[in-house]
Amino acid sequence: MAIDGGLVNRRVATLSGLPVGRWKLLLFVGDVLSFAGSLLLCAWAEGVYFGSGSPGRWAFDAGAVVLGTAIGAVLYIVGAYEDRRDYPWGTNLLHIGTAVIVVEGGAFLLSHLLGLAPFTDQLLPLQGAIFLLLICGWRYLFSAVMVTSEFFTRTLIVGAGSAGRLLLEVIRQHPSCGLLPVGLVDDDPAKVGTVMEGLPVLGTSADLPALIEKEQVSLVVVAFTCGQQPPPMNLLSLACRHGVTLLDMPSVYEALTGKVPNFHISGCWFYHWHRSIQKQYYARFKSIFEPIVAAFCLLALLPLFILIALAIKLDSKGKVFYVQERLGKNRLPFKIIKFRTMVENAEENGPQFSAANDPRITRVGRILRKFRLDELPQLLNILKGDMSFIGPRPERQIFCQEYLELVPEYRPGRRLSDPPGTRVCIGLQEKIPLYGCRFLVKPGLTGWAQVMHKYTSSLEETNEKLQYDLYYIKNIGLLLDIYIIFKTIKIVLSGKGT
Repeated sequence: MAIDGGLVNRRVATLSGLPVGRWKLLLFVGDVLSFAGSLLLCAWAEGVYFGSGSPGRWAFDAGAVVLGTAIGAVLYIVGAYEDRRDYPWGTNLLHIGTAVIVVEGGAFLLSHLLGLAPFTDQLLPLQGAIFLLLICGWRYLFSAVMVTSEFFTRTLIVGAGSAGRLLLEVIRQHPSCGLLPVGLVDDDPAKVGTVMEGLPVLGTSADLPALIEKEQVSLVVVAFTCGQQPPPMNLLSLACRHGVTLLDMPSVYEALTGKVPNFHISGCWFYHWHRSIQKQYYARFKSIFEPIVAAFCLLALLPLFILIALAIKLDSKGKVFYVQERLGKNRLPFKIIKFRTMVENAEENGPQFSAANDPRITRVGRILRKFRLDELPQLLNILKGDMSFIGPRPERQIFCQEYLELVPEYRPGRRLSDPPGTRVCIGLQEKIPLYGCRFLVKPGLTGWAQVMHKYTSSLEETNEKLQYDLYYIKNIGLLLDIYIIFKTIKIVLSGKGT
């Protein structure tokens, strides 16, 4: 029996807080091997690796690392590692081929202009052609062989309530996750034999052992909303013999979406985050390292600051910088600094969210927002220690207050005498559950929610954005931070800022 609350599945995993699909990881490994194969073939042809003491070997190695990193970055930018792509279709292979040709062509021009001996005029075109053939062949083979139902993990969902239905919806939204739901299990006799969201309710938890054997199930996911009574652990343990994996719904949801389902967990779910020594050390490292980096960035970007300031002054009347109070770690207020993107006195009628085509935004302001250049002065906040490079978006107290409002929390009645539909009040919770947890860390110049979800003002969208924030807080780590930085660069270069 394998019981793993951290999600160790055949198709989905997390790596230092970064959600990594096993198929995506396999694609990446295949790309690396294709690149290495093209280099080895060309190196053999050039005699770089054969013949001791070759003067070009170390330069060749360094050039290969730089070239490979550039190709990997461009492949990511063109979406080569996003959700499943059907590579037998020419359009997707065209994106891959274009990315490779652009990088290889740039490397060829650079090596030719600089006269780099390891990258001769004969080597790079040959290596580029071989790599293009290898990676396109690998991607085609991957789609033809791996993206088939035979390689999916047959999954049984225990719980046909809201948590189970949400999990089923998420699995269907991520076809590349490799999970194949075969049915639901629920202890409510009225649900047994019915069809929920196109999936049959096959039986109760007492039927789990027989259902697992009959349906050839490899994964059982327990999907119960916080406050509900899950099946007895002894039944689950008995059902999960013979190597079947037992997981909880929040872990699967988290790994598939990069979000935490705050309506289906309790506050104690974050307890281990406070207890993690590794995360505490990483937080201390960031608090020391980030102000140093911010100081260097401010010096390097000083000419750009001057140009932006001149553009703002020439475009509209008012100050260059915009200072506003925001809530930081532990809900402590601080003054955030940004380039002004709206007309002077934009909130003379009171605080309000910005909207699409907001008439208050200036012409220069639209450009600054599009490429997120208005956020650059927040480097001063990082230097002061009020903010971090990466973290939840710093919000205004007037907008947070609504979500922090305490409202009654109910659960279904459990007594035999309770009439159908009885709801029992079990205390108070925030209007958006766990919203206050976003203040456990410093707000960030960018963050997981900022790169995964567009900024919005509706209650539902705010809750979804919070789920990304909670995921980051729970899984904070170096690899996740690096991924967010690259994702931010991609957004800035594409001009998709908000």
